[in-house]
Amino acid sequence: MGKKVPVKQYTKQGKFIKLWESMSEAKRITLTSDSSIKSVCERKLKTSNDFIWRYEYDGVTKEDLKNLTKRKSWSLAAIEANSKKRFKPVCQHSLSGKFIKERSSVTEAAKALGIAASGISSACVMKQKKSGGFQWHYSNETAQDVANYIVRAGRKKLYNEQYVKNNKDNCQKLRDKNKKNKKAYDKQYRLDNKEKIKIKDALYYKNNKAVLAEKHRQYHINNKDKVKQYYKENKGRFTLMRKKASLSDAEYIKYHDKLTVDESPRKAEDGIYLEVKCRYCGKYFIPTNREVSHRINALNNTGGSKSLYCSKGCKQACPIYNQQVNIKGFKKATSREVQPQLRQMVLARDNWKCQICNKTSDEVQLHCHHILPINESPIESADISNCVTLCKTCHKEVHRLPGCNYYELRCSEQK
Repeated sequence: MGKKVPVKQYTKQGKFIKLWESMSEAKRITLTSDSSIKSVCERKLKTSNDFIWRYEYDGVTKEDLKNLTKRKSWSLAAIEANSKKRFKPVCQHSLSGKFIKERSSVTEAAKALGIAASGISSACVMKQKKSGGFQWHYSNETAQDVANYIVRAGRKKLYNEQYVKNNKDNCQKLRDKNKKNKKAYDKQYRLDNKEKIKIKDALYYKNNKAVLAEKHRQYHINNKDKVKQYYKENKGRFTLMRKKASLSDAEYIKYHDKLTVDESPRKAEDGIYLEVKCRYCGKYFIPTNREVSHRINALNNTGGSKSLYCSKGCKQACPIYNQQVNIKGFKKATSREVQPQLRQMVLARDNWKCQICNKTSDEVQLHCHHILPINESPIESADISNCVTLCKTCHKEVHRLPGCNYYELRCSEQK
């Protein structure tokens, strides 16, 4: 164990603060590196972490405080000489070797092209072949400089090869570790930016649809046996993926331009998913990919469901669901169908709830009930204030009341 060296801590004004038992203790408490404390104690640096440090036997003199406030004055010539020394002009070449432009410095080239300055510097000293899709060289480099760069690069390459050869197991462990870390990082990034990546991918596929389709088709033609074998081996996985995708929520960007005004497509609150209007109750909801695909197929006369419904209750209550035109054995309905627009307005007004039992459209079928029968007051048949939302069960109970049952209404209609 090394010997402890006590150090004294001062403010920048020379005021004593504390005597520390060792540099390690001072470093731990003040969050300063011990190497910088040592450099200040030996007067190689003026301060560390805005403090002056001295060994136990030493102290802060007036000369130290003067040097601390003293600034070096630069003449214009000295500034120009220093900038010339620091900033070397670089030449930009294409990968074929054609000269493009001379830049005043690596920093200026990096800012102009949006490339990392370290990459350009590495390309200039031949540590790498290119940076940002260009070749780079210092403007004033000599043949000797180039030879030195080549020798250095060759030595480093030789050293790296020799090191890998002598430490195969360690290098392999490091590669596996880095691979594992990269996988974990990529997985976490995808989870944290799921929606962002989804939007980006959807836009990319939309803008490059034809190119990607052609590329995909060409790959399938060139690798028929490989693709066939792959699909055969992963048949169950693909079936599961298709099922999962079909049951996931539909996205606005994918389907909004393929639906009609009957569905009134719009963006959901999150700006990603699609919202459509239920054909029966008029309530907006987010459909699945399967439901939207079936609706689009129906619009294109290639089969599929004719309408979109927010729940099974609405589907079963809708009089046009799963109906065909002019089928054999068709019978006229015994009950009169309410106007769709009137029904939707009444259900929306009552917040899609039965006004007797308070059950919602997700739980039961909802009907629009006329308070005054249509045959008694036809002029008020489309009046929203003459209607109320009831579930199927409550609607039946209401029509069992004296003077309101279906038989009496039919009889009064015949009269």
